[in-house]
Amino acid sequence: MGLTTTSKMAAIHSFINKWLKEAFYYCNNCGEQWDESTHIYESCCENPQFGKNIDHCKGLIEQNKDTRRTRLKDTGANADNTWRSAVSIPPRLYADLEVFFNQYGEKLFNDNRDLRTFMHEFPEFCSCNKI
Repeated sequence: MGLTTTSKMAAIHSFINKWLKEAFYYCNNCGEQWDESTHIYESCCENPQFGKNIDHCKGLIEQNKDTRRTRLKDTGANADNTWRSAVSIPPRLYADLEVFFNQYGEKLFNDNRDLRTFMHEFPEFCSCNKI
């Protein structure tokens, strides 16, 4: 027995709302958590990007807006249609959603229909204007 698309999207909405409220800082690039005892951002990787879930999410949403504005085609495809951008999700959110659904024996996206439904429900994570 699997989740219906409607209940899956409701579960994702609920999960994201809770996920955005988590208050710990971490590097969006490598996943290293910030050591709150020192209050010093140490270089954990080549491109440290420290923030909370909501910070990384806001940054990605702005990046997606810029990407949608600069794409050659509304579908996010390049000139010869050999590459297409579709969804861009913060890495930690994607991993956490995968773990969440895995607990119930489900996949986050079972097929293209699930992905398209996700894109309609969460347009802020789309990197194209037209689905």
